[in-house]
Amino acid sequence: MDSNTEKLMQQLEQPYQGTAMKPLYTAVVTVTPGQAGHARMSGHAESSDGLLVLDLAMP
Repeated sequence: MDSNTEKLMQQLEQPYQGTAMKPLYTAVVTVTPGQAGHARMSGHAESSDGLLVLDLAMP
């Protein structure tokens, strides 16, 4: 492991000491499964505020 990596690993082990961050936006997303027995995995995701509406499918 090189010295830069070692320094980074040491920094990551330290607790965060900056200003506490507050959420800018909060929403709940519900994901429902697709058709049973469908050849591909699929589903639907939708946020509580309606800003995210997304059909999910494996390629």
